[in-house]
Amino acid sequence: MKDYIKKEYLDFTNYHKNKINLAIHVVAGIIYMSCLNLLCKEYLLPFYFLLLLFTFEDLKITIFAILTIILGTSILKSYKLKTSFIVLFFFFHCFILPEISHLMTQESVQLNYDNISIDKFITNIVYFLPFSLKRYLSI
Repeated sequence: MKDYIKKEYLDFTNYHKNKINLAIHVVAGIIYMSCLNLLCKEYLLPFYFLLLLFTFEDLKITIFAILTIILGTSILKSYKLKTSFIVLFFFFHCFILPEISHLMTQESVQLNYDNISIDKFITNIVYFLPFSLKRYLSI
């Protein structure tokens, strides 16, 4: 599994070289993971932490990602948003904003009709924030 994640991260780096695009990805990742955590009644985070701990080799990035999701969840929770709004907010930040970011910065999109598979799609959602953080901090 770790080899697969490493390979996916290397693929991610090929499509994410622009610092502005990556900054938008980091913010979008924090927001959509915080929304997902809220939608899961905050039970997602311990499982997500364990998943990253056992599959993602960068412990600092894992801890930083979890802390930012905790902060994001806390902020979103304080607004007492309706579930329907949180769902829309999740979809916007997970699927639409990253695409807009690629268009704005003229970077190629990683997932397209030629290379999409269910595992790539799920990996992109689950590892989007740690990949974005790691890449942003390495440039």
